[in-house]
Amino acid sequence: GLVALSVRANSGSASALSTAVCAAAETITSGATLRTVRAMPSGSAKLPHSSVLSKPTATSSPSGARLRRTLWETASNIFVGLKLTIANTSNMLIIGVIRAAIDAVWGVVVFGAVSLVLNFSSVAMMFVNAVGIVLFPTLRRSREKQLPHIYKQLRLPMSALTLALLMFGPLLNVLMVNWLPDYAVGARFLIILIPMIVFETRVGLLLNPFMKALRKENARLVITLLAVWVSVLAGWIFTVALPSAELAVASILIALALRAILAETVLIRRLQLRFGAPAAAELVLVAVYLVVSLTLGGWLGTLIYAAAYAVYLALWSSKIRSSCLSLRGLLRGFPA
Repeated sequence: GLVALSVRANSGSASALSTAVCAAAETITSGATLRTVRAMPSGSAKLPHSSVLSKPTATSSPSGARLRRTLWETASNIFVGLKLTIANTSNMLIIGVIRAAIDAVWGVVVFGAVSLVLNFSSVAMMFVNAVGIVLFPTLRRSREKQLPHIYKQLRLPMSALTLALLMFGPLLNVLMVNWLPDYAVGARFLIILIPMIVFETRVGLLLNPFMKALRKENARLVITLLAVWVSVLAGWIFTVALPSAELAVASILIALALRAILAETVLIRRLQLRFGAPAAAELVLVAVYLVVSLTLGGWLGTLIYAAAYAVYLALWSSKIRSSCLSLRGLLRGFPA
């Protein structure tokens, strides 16, 4: 083939000769490649992409990949925001269901007394939630391995402070009866609902910011919905089956305590911490407060609870002191 092309090229121009030689070379190369492919056994290595038989691969454009990634992140953020919205709305339902049931069964007088006590608690929780909102960005910027250390140093001092506030519960009862005699019916409701501060402060200041920093929106939503169902069930029991205004108000405290306990259980497992003994001691202190305040009240109830609180401090004083000292380092930037 090369000889024949060369003879015909002698009568043509030099450009025609070079074109014919290139065409003949391509023909020979293609034939050799085809013979090589036929001779290759099955299961042998594939030809490189430069061979004649390989097909061009389609590559996705960088702009399309960026668009898909942006849409995925947007959808993910929307779903996270939806879960947080449902959880926050359900928080209001935990109390709102019981308030509606009390209004339907016992009328405006008892409902007004309960609402007054809940408004006192709402004012206190506004400050707690504001601190939690400020704390969340700092936790988000911290490394994940720092979060157990941060939680450990904040947990005990915060609980000790909120438990100390319960000592003023019996005295607030006396003040409410003397200063607001028209709302004397709500004095016992005040005693029952004051421990809300212990559980709501823990949820708003610690549990919610840490769960958001660790992306535990699903767990938070499930726990909140479970607390709502407990509130609905307790509201039906204590307003329809066994009507009792005090037990109906106490069911609010039970639902909030259940939410705090379940949320902390999920969080400390994620952080690989242990707070079983302090949490049990706090529940015992709350029970002591309720018993002495509802049965004795006044200065005697305050003294008995103060003695129980002193025992709690004696048991955990060393850890509380070390945690308070570590808070200085946490305020300087949460060191590792």
